[in-house]
Amino acid sequence: MLTWTRNLKYQILRDERNRIEKKFERYLDYYLDCLKKNSIEAPLGAVFLYEFPESVRKEFDKALKGGAFSTNDVKVKQNAYFTMAFEMSKTIANYDQDIRKTYELVDPKKAFEIATEIIQSGLLKW
Repeated sequence: MLTWTRNLKYQILRDERNRIEKKFERYLDYYLDCLKKNSIEAPLGAVFLYEFPESVRKEFDKALKGGAFSTNDVKVKQNAYFTMAFEMSKTIANYDQDIRKTYELVDPKKAFEIATEIIQSGLLKW
């Protein structure tokens, strides 16, 4: 693979990972609020069903079918919340793994420039 395409792939993966992580943080709180209220709001359902990766969609579907939004059982709600949080974390970890694999193939000079940019942006804390 050409160096510039690897660099581009690296940057795309990194940007997508950051985008999805921010979205996960925002909608996981929204998910918890809906669990507490025993109701699903349309924006939440739309995002989970159409904008998130398949593994998260499946987990949302499982929570719907399992009655997490209609029960008053705290254990069911906790399980739905923690399972969703775990699935989201796993998705981010998969992005991290793809980024690491791509990073290993990136030109060392360009990799150093990108790493410097990441450190300066505050995304990576030392």
